[in-house]
Amino acid sequence: MGIYHDNGHFTVTHGKVTVDASGLAGVGEVTWPDNCAPNGTTAVCSVPDVPVIGSDYSRQIHLGIRAADGAQAGAQGRITFPDTTNNTAVLAVN
Repeated sequence: MGIYHDNGHFTVTHGKVTVDASGLAGVGEVTWPDNCAPNGTTAVCSVPDVPVIGSDYSRQIHLGIRAADGAQAGAQGRITFPDTTNNTAVLAVN
């Protein structure tokens, strides 16, 4: 996942994304990348230089997610990104 902006006339720095993986309890486990500072089941991930969206855009936050020990097939959990738009990703165990 990542963040971007759409005005190439400006430079945006010090981007941050809060990730809440508490909704994965018993379903999945997260391995946090180096640009995230975890605290329990949440982390603040840093994006030092926020890119402009375009054909060469690439995601800056690469979470490792795997099924938790004992998770049942079909179990689902949520990763949320607390903000005003209520963005949520759903993880299904297959």
